[in-house]
Amino acid sequence: MTVLSTNVSVTYTGSGTVGPFAFTFSISSPAAMTVYVNNTLQSSSAYTIAPVNNNYDNGGSVTMIAPVPNGQPIKLQRSTPLTQTQVYTDNIPQPLNQWENGLDKLTEIVQEIAANQSGSGSGTTSVTAGTGITVTGTGTLTDPYIISTTGAPLSIASFTPGFAAELGQNVINPSFSATYTGAPTSANITNTDAINSPHALTAPFTSATLVGTFSHSAAATVTFTLHASDGISNPTATVTGTWAERIFGGVGASGATSTVTASGTTAVLSTTDALPSAGLGVETVGELFGPYTPSGQCVYLLLSGGTHTFTDNLTGFPFAFNAPIAVTFVNQYGVSLSMFLYQSVNPLTGTFQPKVTS
Repeated sequence: MTVLSTNVSVTYTGSGTVGPFAFTFSISSPAAMTVYVNNTLQSSSAYTIAPVNNNYDNGGSVTMIAPVPNGQPIKLQRSTPLTQTQVYTDNIPQPLNQWENGLDKLTEIVQEIAANQSGSGSGTTSVTAGTGITVTGTGTLTDPYIISTTGAPLSIASFTPGFAAELGQNVINPSFSATYTGAPTSANITNTDAINSPHALTAPFTSATLVGTFSHSAAATVTFTLHASDGISNPTATVTGTWAERIFGGVGASGATSTVTASGTTAVLSTTDALPSAGLGVETVGELFGPYTPSGQCVYLLLSGGTHTFTDNLTGFPFAFNAPIAVTFVNQYGVSLSMFLYQSVNPLTGTFQPKVTS
């Protein structure tokens, strides 16, 4: 055979029939024929192929098993297998048709490469655009593919909530919510306590509940990280959960001792007066307590540190406390803490707002 035609494909428009659809270019074997219907590659079981004059030197025809719908394109395209099927052995005569067949196959492969480069032989695109990706061009030398992203990169607009817990408190199955500037295709949450981590979110990836119990009896922070992706951008966002001791402040009768007990989020003095929670976390310089309005009562603070000095934030004058009393305080979750009970030197009447100065 001599490969005289440079055609490698032919296209028809479906009319509700099965064919046959003729092709006039040569193929090395039936396996070299590919068939596309409506730009979808068909299985070899979807059609039969027949040669002209018992060989494919001058082409043949393809008959579909199912009719091609009206208006849908059907494309017959040669796609020669990139294999070497001839065997040449030293000192053994080789029929010239074996050389001819090998050269024919190489010629057909070269024709197909050239056709694809020029854009005339491509059966389907070899680049598929994903989320946020735009592909332009035909993939030819004169019109190459250009791949670009569309719009702004995906980002996480919000990831909430974090939480603050008292030492020993169990945080069970915490839930989280998220919003995005676009549509992610996947997301998961990890945490530094390695509980139910990583946890995969399901579409639309805006909420999740981590199954497990988070708890610490000493000051600690766990970081929760949301990882999102749209196939291009991979933004992250974090929130934290913290555990800290609770401190207290309020007024009561003078003479309280080191016996202080917990009642939920209040501390009950030996005088039976209750000090409300002043917040979670060790007190810091500049922190304010109150304002309190004692009436012939003392101001009390139950704090972590035992060497503080104070001023009255309302007047700027020093605020005098007796030497703090060491207290072993067992909080509402059974965690034992070393704390200090401050009592104002004198019973007071009026409005006061102690401020930590050192």
